[in-house]
Amino acid sequence: MNELIFASGEHYRQAMAVACVAVFAVLGVGGSRLLEPQCGSAAYASSFGAAALLTLYLWVTRVGTTTVTATGLAVERGRLLKRSIPWAKVASIDVADRYRGTNWQAVKVTLANGHKVWLPGLENSIRSEDPEFFDKFDQIVKRWEQRP
Repeated sequence: MNELIFASGEHYRQAMAVACVAVFAVLGVGGSRLLEPQCGSAAYASSFGAAALLTLYLWVTRVGTTTVTATGLAVERGRLLKRSIPWAKVASIDVADRYRGTNWQAVKVTLANGHKVWLPGLENSIRSEDPEFFDKFDQIVKRWEQRP
């Protein structure tokens, strides 16, 4: 059985690039005038560094993939957060409505212990409509039903 790989779209990368530029522009242009006279250059440098680390963290964790295999799911959120979910631990797989600026749908896996895992790369919204969303969902459910 072949693996199915679903990757989150480029819209996350574009949104994070815009956020990075905005944060660094605000801190670089206005931050030195606002923070340095009141708090000193150390506070300014630390706030700039904290913003840089936060932006890097968001960049790394927002882009992800879901790999569907015969034995289970492999969920990767960027390069740092990886998780394997064997089919035996999956209690249900559903499409759930969420709200983040606009209504959107995502595939939610509920584990036997009650924890929920949202699968990256399987999202559908007005901003990033995926005409194959429900076909992808059906493929995952069929793999789950055929589990060994």
